[in-house]
Amino acid sequence: MSITAERSLRRFALVAAAMLILCICPHIGMSGEPTFVVRLMNGQDRSYAIDAVQRVDFGPDTLRVVAMGRTDSYEMESIVRVRFLWDEWTAIDHPEDASVSVSAMHLFPNQPNPFSPETRIAFELPEAGHTELRIYAACGRLISTLVKEHRGAGPHSVFWNGRDQAGRKMPSGVYFYSLAAPGVKESRKMVLLR
Repeated sequence: MSITAERSLRRFALVAAAMLILCICPHIGMSGEPTFVVRLMNGQDRSYAIDAVQRVDFGPDTLRVVAMGRTDSYEMESIVRVRFLWDEWTAIDHPEDASVSVSAMHLFPNQPNPFSPETRIAFELPEAGHTELRIYAACGRLISTLVKEHRGAGPHSVFWNGRDQAGRKMPSGVYFYSLAAPGVKESRKMVLLR
């Protein structure tokens, strides 16, 4: 395998890991705080609380992590692995590992995120059945039900316009969207900016 192909596969694994890390909302009752860790070739680990991470950017040769008002940059060549502590350690060492993790996802990151005035939420159903897609405030209050009907297997997408069920504009902040369908129960985090 060429060095260029190897770098591309490594970059794919890091992007996939970051998508998983940033977009899956923390589960209630989980022990410990979810943590994003960058392991460097010199043996050092750089840790970030998931809730503190605002953005992860991938340049051609650089990983940038924006967390709590500070930005850290890492050369791709200096990164050994990206991992995170959820309810147990999960690590992405090889592109095959990342692709398995990504293929297990059914609810995808909304686009764009952060967003204003609307965002697209895509999901894939492994089988047909009753499907519900709901928006919640950070406090857990139900804001809007975007889907509550029978849907067929396969890819779907809907838009959320940043309004509640009564049509009122919601303020800037963090919101969660949750998908419940046969064989699927997933939630993710998104940010509305006014």
